Amino acid sequence: MDTKSYTLNLKRNGTLFESYEAALEGLKTQLAQAKDGEPIIARYQNGEGIVKTLRGIACTVGETTTYDIDEMYDTNFKNLVVPSTVGGIKANTPASELAEKNISEVLDMILFPEMNPTITAPSATISFKTGTFTNGNIYEAGAVAPVIANFNTAFNRGKGVVAGKNEMFRAGELVTANSFIYYGGDVATKTLPAKVTLGNMAYNYHAAYGVGDTLVTSYGNVATKNDKNEEIVNPLTAGSVNSNTVQIYGTYPYFCNGASASSSSQDNAIPSQVTPDTKLPLIKWDSTLIGAKFASEAATSTRFTFDFPAVKKISKVEFMNTVSGKWETFNGYEVADIAAKTIQGNSVNYKRWTTVGSLNGGLQLRFTIANA
Repeated sequence: MDTKSYTLNLKRNGTLFESYEAALEGLKTQLAQAKDGEPIIARYQNGEGIVKTLRGIACTVGETTTYDIDEMYDTNFKNLVVPSTVGGIKANTPASELAEKNISEVLDMILFPEMNPTITAPSATISFKTGTFTNGNIYEAGAVAPVIANFNTAFNRGKGVVAGKNEMFRAGELVTANSFIYYGGDVATKTLPAKVTLGNMAYNYHAAYGVGDTLVTSYGNVATKNDKNEEIVNPLTAGSVNSNTVQIYGTYPYFCNGASASSSSQDNAIPSQVTPDTKLPLIKWDSTLIGAKFASEAATSTRFTFDFPAVKKISKVEFMNTVSGKWETFNGYEVADIAAKTIQGNSVNYKRWTTVGSLNGGLQLRFTIANA
């Protein structure tokens, strides 16, 4: 049943009935001949001489017809307009427009102003599957990089919520054929690298969707604004949304003949033995500080060594003064080329930093690294 197309063309029974009961019977007679959903009114004079109006609507389902009858809002000011907004009745609303509503509708408009929907925009997410890669972790360059099967992706259609109405979807369903993972922050790059590369490796999910639901107000009207009174596109047209970013970092490792150490604070656990070719914990390729600690050269008769990728250089070396607890400049070293190292099956050129001059006791060092 649709009453909207009739609301401005109410059929009136020209008779002024002498009572509510008589008007009701006259209204039913006309409703029996009315179209489904067509509003018809009948007027009567009550015992106080006041003219009242009834509205009836016929609803036919199959061979069964029922009637919805209620009393209309009557006003003696039909030529006026509402001077100021009252609840959900806006200023300058013609009184004649209110006269087309029943009393319950007018009271509802006053007590329950029309509300716009609260909207949650569509969104997409991406994450690494458990047991594959870890977001933000560092991996050796040349290792196998993430593939499509390593990711979880999800699409949320968003929603529009308003009191008294069913929750609706802001966006249409996911269009799988037009949705994909892209690389490097460029939605045009759909081919993922096969191997881990130096630096940041970023991944996002591009989710395409169809036309969303038509959102309505608390009165059931098509919404033109949201609950913040902002203009909205309704329904939301077909489009797309990009996800959060997940990323890993590719790097080459650093080596020493000591052990890993802090590059910021004092570390008292100085080793007592030389440990050749110790791989230090991986740091990001653009990181500038790395720490190491070494056993006493005097006790082991072995110089400190620190191996680093040949595309990098050492710009400064400092040692931790265990008395003052501060870093101080370390002098007395040289740098030379060494044999290439095999990193993830690839040959990578390295250089070696080595102490020279007088033998040192056990020390904690930190190296400042830069691009060569």
